[in-house]
Amino acid sequence: MSPRLLQLNFNFSVTGAEYEAAVTGWERAQEENETAREKNTQGKEALLAIYKDHVALETVHRKLKEKIKAMARIFAAEAAQVVAQNALKIVNGTGAFDKDKAAAFLRSIAYDQLICGCENLVRDMDKVADILFRR
Repeated sequence: MSPRLLQLNFNFSVTGAEYEAAVTGWERAQEENETAREKNTQGKEALLAIYKDHVALETVHRKLKEKIKAMARIFAAEAAQVVAQNALKIVNGTGAFDKDKAAAFLRSIAYDQLICGCENLVRDMDKVADILFRR
């Protein structure tokens, strides 16, 4: 069996009006494509602006978190100092404890750690000052 060959002949005849309509349609399609490209560019620019705003907000949020953390550490260190000082005043001031029981009580509440709870306090104070005074 031999393969069949399909042969097609196309004869086109186009009138002037049909040609003008085809060219006009093609030009309109090109204009629509250009408009779509411009809108796409505008959309990309809008997305870029939104992204830049997001990055700026993230930066502000990160600085705010750093400030709050540093302030919380400062407050916690100050509170630990007050608790330690008051505990010592109460234990020694009441006279209800002998020296061994007072020392045992202070060890049980980690008195030494309360007193030494100011580690990196100046660094945190500097960080808060830098943020507050925009240094």
